[in-house]
Amino acid sequence: MTGQNPSSSDEGLYALKEQLAAGVNCSAPNRPFLLGINEANRTLALYRPDCGLWSCPQCAIHNRRRWLHTIMFGIETYKKFGESWSFATLTANRWRRGFSKSREDWARHWPKLHKRIRRYLDGKELHYVMLPELHSDGTMHMHSLWSAVFEGKKVARKKDGTTYYRSKWLADNGAESGLGYVHDNRPLKNTISAAAYVTKYITKSIEYSDWPRSLRRVRTSQHWPKHDEKLRSDQYEWSEWFSWYALDDELRWRLNNGYTVGDRTRR
Repeated sequence: MTGQNPSSSDEGLYALKEQLAAGVNCSAPNRPFLLGINEANRTLALYRPDCGLWSCPQCAIHNRRRWLHTIMFGIETYKKFGESWSFATLTANRWRRGFSKSREDWARHWPKLHKRIRRYLDGKELHYVMLPELHSDGTMHMHSLWSAVFEGKKVARKKDGTTYYRSKWLADNGAESGLGYVHDNRPLKNTISAAAYVTKYITKSIEYSDWPRSLRRVRTSQHWPKHDEKLRSDQYEWSEWFSWYALDDELRWRLNNGYTVGDRTRR
């Protein structure tokens, strides 16, 4: 559509509405319209952003995909610097059940365990991704991918015979810090296994209908690596419009005064 010269404002508006329709995913109401204006080329572009909320079915799927990509990219970046990674499950104190108590314990006691792990790593930075999971009674525990590997042994569960890996150091220090004993801890073999691990728990959090609004579904250590975003060359200036009627007047005026419809340059 670049360089299109509509014969009337209606034709130009139709082309802009096509841009909107091409990006329809989120169904949340009251989202603004973003109008992009390139004054140098006198072109217009129209875009409506997603709400980005986990409570929105469409945006939750997009959020999961973005997080999966972000997490895998970060782990691969850190592994290039020679870091070894593992899975771990950090449980809540068994005497402190329920969401409010277990979350309070996590906020209070995780920094203590974090410092102990740093000492275990001889002062090296601990990089991590953590995904909370809620039990039926609301008790919270954390599933983790992190740049630390703890010696452990394979243990068979008595009830069902399944196996897990137990690290005495991590179990003891977790409990001494105020959390529970570690249920599972094993080295991360490859990125594919990490992707399956992360996807499983993000999907669980999406399906949880009463997920607390104040609880982040994914958390990472500081300065998590991200892909470098290429600078856009379109030179569009974007403005928010909450009324289609006001925007309609603005678009018609510009289309009738020499502006044309440019390529849609934003997602």
